Amino acid sequence: MILDELISAGETEQRKQLIRDVLDYRFDGQDHIPILITHFPNSNGYTLTEVYKNKEIQLEYELDKIKSSLSKVSGGDYIPSIKSDLGYIVIQSIFGMRPVYSSDRKPAKYPDQAPYVDPLTKPIKNIDDMYKFKRPEDIFSRGLIPEGLERIRYIMEATNYEIPTSNLDCGNGFLMAYELTDTELFFTAMRDDPGAVHNVVDILTDIIIDIESEVIKIAGGIDNITSTEWDEKWLPEGKKCLISADLQPLYSPDDYFTFDLPYCNRQFRKFGPGFIHNCGPQTALEHFWDHNPKPYGITCEYYSCLDDYKRIRQVFRQHHKAVAIVEFTNMKDSDEMVAAFKNLMDILAPDVIAIPWMWVGPVHICQEDPAVINSKLMEVSKEYIKKMKDGQNK
Repeated sequence: MILDELISAGETEQRKQLIRDVLDYRFDGQDHIPILITHFPNSNGYTLTEVYKNKEIQLEYELDKIKSSLSKVSGGDYIPSIKSDLGYIVIQSIFGMRPVYSSDRKPAKYPDQAPYVDPLTKPIKNIDDMYKFKRPEDIFSRGLIPEGLERIRYIMEATNYEIPTSNLDCGNGFLMAYELTDTELFFTAMRDDPGAVHNVVDILTDIIIDIESEVIKIAGGIDNITSTEWDEKWLPEGKKCLISADLQPLYSPDDYFTFDLPYCNRQFRKFGPGFIHNCGPQTALEHFWDHNPKPYGITCEYYSCLDDYKRIRQVFRQHHKAVAIVEFTNMKDSDEMVAAFKNLMDILAPDVIAIPWMWVGPVHICQEDPAVINSKLMEVSKEYIKKMKDGQNK
């Protein structure tokens, strides 16, 4: 077993059970909220361009990350996983958009940029293009899709299917429609010709579902992936569907309900309910429970949602209760993280759980010792779960 020298199967299962229990608001036998710290030592100084372009380098980079994340915080909450990914360029590449890679300066240092697509290569330039937009005959042979599927296959076989992998970075139908369409046209069409927008989003949603399904098949089943999206954070069984809806801040809540939510529902119905990712702000919270099936929470970035947490508490404590998994990656040190975690606890407890997660290391903003970060956050984490337990016992 690849992980035997780093972590036992029993301890991995214990860490997974903590996530399962907390996401279900079951606190018996648990003494803290999970603290999800991923440390990237990047021991060989690889650039992100090298990582995204080369499957052997990506596997080495990811195993280096796993080893460091487990050893730096002994007894922590990190669950080993691999981000098998080509970047946020995969769906766009099906339609001929050109990927752009950051510089290859070595050794890599923050900020090193992930690949993106050249906006001048957007294929949809007018309303007629939106109505003529069709699904290509064989999506699995177009653009970067063959390489992406091979990446999943290679990494899963190399790790004996023992370590869960992320899916490819597919976004959702609405997000990809925006990526493929002239920007001004996209937003004016929402008012002038909504049917044109729906046509593109509808086709792209089916394509994304089919690609995510193929990844799941290659990975050996849905329980072998962390989620249905790019994210390497392990989501429990029955909560695997993660949908990127990062455009929310650019349009109204009613637009979300009309143009985005129905297609998110299609992904939830295919893969089961899960989480919605939007860095923030969370402008469509009023429609959170309108999803069918109902989601289990959001993943977001702490600072982008500063004005949303009181509203999140009001909304998320309804129905089966939901969870916010909050990114601390943009923070410089543990003191800043502790202040943020305390603020979340003070606003959300005893009604709603917030789980902090972060990437740290040489290619990220925070380069502090992960053990120090974990130790400081653990004090807040234990206080947080006590408040949650006290609230349940009232």
